[in-house]
Amino acid sequence: MHKSPRLLFSARDAGGARSVLELLKAAHGRGWTDTRLVADGIAVDIFQKKQITFENLEWGTASTPGEKKLFKDRAGMFLQEDEFDAVIIGQSGPACGASEALIAVANCPTFSIQDYWGDLNTGFKKLADTYFVLDDFARDLSIRRGIPSSAIVITGSIKHTRLHTEISTLERDADIFRKGIITAGSTRLVIYFGQPLWQIPGYAKTLEDVFRLYAHRPGVTLVYRPHPTETNLQISRCKTIAQKLDCRITIDRSANMLPALTACDFNLSIFSSCGLDQLMLSRLNSKVYGQIVHPLHQPSMRQFVSDFTGMATVPTCEMGLATEINSLEDMEPLLCNDSRRISNEHMLKLINMHVPSPDKSVDLALDHIEKKLSSC
Repeated sequence: MHKSPRLLFSARDAGGARSVLELLKAAHGRGWTDTRLVADGIAVDIFQKKQITFENLEWGTASTPGEKKLFKDRAGMFLQEDEFDAVIIGQSGPACGASEALIAVANCPTFSIQDYWGDLNTGFKKLADTYFVLDDFARDLSIRRGIPSSAIVITGSIKHTRLHTEISTLERDADIFRKGIITAGSTRLVIYFGQPLWQIPGYAKTLEDVFRLYAHRPGVTLVYRPHPTETNLQISRCKTIAQKLDCRITIDRSANMLPALTACDFNLSIFSSCGLDQLMLSRLNSKVYGQIVHPLHQPSMRQFVSDFTGMATVPTCEMGLATEINSLEDMEPLLCNDSRRISNEHMLKLINMHVPSPDKSVDLALDHIEKKLSSC
């Protein structure tokens, strides 16, 4: 490639923002400095805190046909203002935002970075030309969900490229976090990683079930860590559920999630990429952290996971890296027992087998972009 390509980068969710930043930095390192970065949603806060130059599109999300048409019209007008050689997005989901609209109307090669195994946003009915995915499992799952095999490039986890730089202070930060949040007399730290899924009836019901289990249970500190997009009203609703059950919870909104991931004894969520973050930390530090558990006993939540992943369960449960709760009867044996189903040694083997190394992910992605643009 004789000249620097004109590249548009876009992100909305946290994982997508981290992936896009890694590619953007590496692109500049290759001398590809003719770039433009746009953002909306959580990505705006992330880029601001990192003092990255970007444009805030402030489009929000689209759900109705009318809103989606408006987004596509906006994206079309935006792309007419500039001439890009490629559009690269950190894929978000399940809602549709500016990034997905740009992919839908772009007349140049488009690239989408998956944040999780098989992640696919088809809200605008048009796929990207290329998907950067984690591994063979993600490729196979993506093919089953309708992405042509020719459009898939296995890169590993792009967003975790620099995660190894956090390892040196990881144990210290986790120790400080745990001592600061755990209550007197507690020996078990349970953190529920929230998601903006309050519109699904089973989400609040799942919290009720978890809070009821831990209410008045000695030796346990229960923490709810809201998703960045959860509103104050939703967090208040969470507190109200706990109060009605006389369950003491602590809300953790600290900026850095890594200490929470490595300090907890149980990592609970319906379906969150924070599980992958924790597993990646385990791989890089050769140490097994808390047990990852997904309470999927509410039918509406299991249906959500199935619709979102294309699987009957969360991919990490399929791999043996996490455990799912299928019924209320499962909950107490799984969440009130410190012993693991398998040894730490075996868990590390599974992690090294299933959690892809991020070492070459950025170079693999940029090499493919360069090859693709050179052939155009």
